[in-house]
Amino acid sequence: MKKLLIIVLIFALIISLAACGGNRGGGGSSSSDTGAPATEESSGGGSAGATSFKTPSDMLDEQTRLYSIHEAAFEDDPFLALAVYLTGATFTFTWAQLLNLYNEDGKFGDASSTSGFYEQNGSKITIGKDYMAEDDGFYYSAGDRLLENGQADLSAGWIWLEESIESGGNTMRFTRTDQQFKKGFMAALVQTGIDDQDAWDGPKMRNTALFVIYSEDYVAYVTGSTDEGQGPAKSLMKFDANMSAADAKAMFESNGLSIERYGRIEDGKVTDLL
Repeated sequence: MKKLLIIVLIFALIISLAACGGNRGGGGSSSSDTGAPATEESSGGGSAGATSFKTPSDMLDEQTRLYSIHEAAFEDDPFLALAVYLTGATFTFTWAQLLNLYNEDGKFGDASSTSGFYEQNGSKITIGKDYMAEDDGFYYSAGDRLLENGQADLSAGWIWLEESIESGGNTMRFTRTDQQFKKGFMAALVQTGIDDQDAWDGPKMRNTALFVIYSEDYVAYVTGSTDEGQGPAKSLMKFDANMSAADAKAMFESNGLSIERYGRIEDGKVTDLL
């Protein structure tokens, strides 16, 4: 895990240095196509407080910093470390930021390419892609349609991302990640729906969810899943960055998810509350 964090930090530093290189002029093409709109629900509410981000990699840096404070507590529970380690929106936006290394306003890239597009307008960023896979991947096969849409507001400290895989016109996998940053704090909700036609015990409509808080003082988490859900249907639970892990646990249960992990990390100690 430490090696992964070091790699992430080096990668983010490279992008940050490039972004500080100044405006070269010219920029990318401007566009009013902003992909999926950010509503009040998708913004996660709240404010970034004294936190200030200039690029998505700054968000990733802060996320990594907050996680690293409590990293030692995961050494005896690697499964918990994997369960609560976020690899979604901030990672994806940081990779997409390679299309705009000089941090200029404008639209860069192409939605129909594997790298997608990256559009920046001040503190607001939109990314997206929509293309057919040419080769087999971890969750998809050649010929599947891969879609990605997301938005971030660096000044407000929120970011969301939706990713889906379609095969034969049917959505086989859908994931939505919402994150809200404040000073010394980040809350996130990750929801995934899977149409698992190849399950060993027969087709399953799987749903999983993770709610986690990273703060300088503690980590709080709850994970849940069900094999009798809606699968990839985009019927999503509402993200509220002000909710507690107990609130998220109640929300998961009311939506038919069985709780798998629920607890807190504080002072270097993991406390499971189930």
